[in-house]
Amino acid sequence: MVGAIGQDIAMKKVIFLLLILAIGLGVFVAGALHLDRLEPLLLRLGIDPDHWIVEEALRAVGVVVIGAPLAVLLWTLAGLGSNAATTDIHGDTVLRLKAGSRFGFAVLALFLAGVSFFAVAIDDEATLAFKVIVPVFGLAFAYAAILFLVAKVRFNNTTLFVTGISGRLKSYQWADLQDIKTNTDAKEYIFIFRDGRKARVSFFYQDLRRLMGTAYARLEHNARIA
Repeated sequence: MVGAIGQDIAMKKVIFLLLILAIGLGVFVAGALHLDRLEPLLLRLGIDPDHWIVEEALRAVGVVVIGAPLAVLLWTLAGLGSNAATTDIHGDTVLRLKAGSRFGFAVLALFLAGVSFFAVAIDDEATLAFKVIVPVFGLAFAYAAILFLVAKVRFNNTTLFVTGISGRLKSYQWADLQDIKTNTDAKEYIFIFRDGRKARVSFFYQDLRRLMGTAYARLEHNARIA
């Protein structure tokens, strides 16, 4: 019941942010298209319309009316979806990225991949380096989309499994856990193990509280017996 209410609130927030983003985008585009009408006013104020300050001001306005709502919208979308973990046939707890993160980030990555290939296709004067490097980025974005869809975390009382960059699950022993760091910029936890290996777990996984409860309990246990 509480989860359903939370999802309903999140959806209303998404709709509100889409409305704000649409309004901001409309105002910004309208202003950009009719910038010539502002030139007489700027000149009367002693401001050169072509001055770098005006250009920087327009960029700042764009960040405020478009960038800020878009960032909040993406963050909200990433949190949508069930927060319930599942259990596999081995009895291990399995966490997947929340539906909003899994499909939203995958679609975004595929969009960027499409833009990369399209940019090369329509540019008849592109250099050889451009034709080689940009498609490589496109393939990387396409591969990232696949990783978002298949990524998962699996754990039990002795072992942690995390999907790596190769798409395969890598195993780590809880007994080797030495430290847990938080990377707020990348929105992830970093588990550091005795052999120097690191496991990275996104904030956007389902039921992360259960995983972190197990992790901190094992970290405290390892510290006591060290």
